[in-house]
Amino acid sequence: ELNLNGFDTSNVTDMYGVLSENYNLVNLNISSFDTRNVTNMNSMFCECESIDILDLSNFNTANVQDMNSMFACCYNLEKIYVSDTFTTDSVVKGEWMFSDSPNLVGEAGTTYDCYRASSTYAHIDEGETNPGYFTRKEN
Repeated sequence: ELNLNGFDTSNVTDMYGVLSENYNLVNLNISSFDTRNVTNMNSMFCECESIDILDLSNFNTANVQDMNSMFACCYNLEKIYVSDTFTTDSVVKGEWMFSDSPNLVGEAGTTYDCYRASSTYAHIDEGETNPGYFTRKEN
């Protein structure tokens, strides 16, 4: 378990790999993370193999340009909660964002597909018409 609530991240621009390779981490509290200035989230949660739920509903990703491998190899990850402030409008590097996260299921039931692992699927799941891997959580 890791509680990072209270960390001041308001001036952070690069979160590359910041929580990666926490193989046995099950519970993570990052509800106070201020991500509005972050431009790089590459591999941020990569290889967090034991986490099954991530609550990123406080994340503002409007300035993030790199989300490569952000959730890669999160083998037990089932749900990612986000709000409308999690966007990919600025992303230019989003390959393999969800690669090897086979248990991931979006809000409307979209299940993981290794051919759908890029940031294109980083949005609230709307089912067959607009598949995604996120589930909505209002702040």
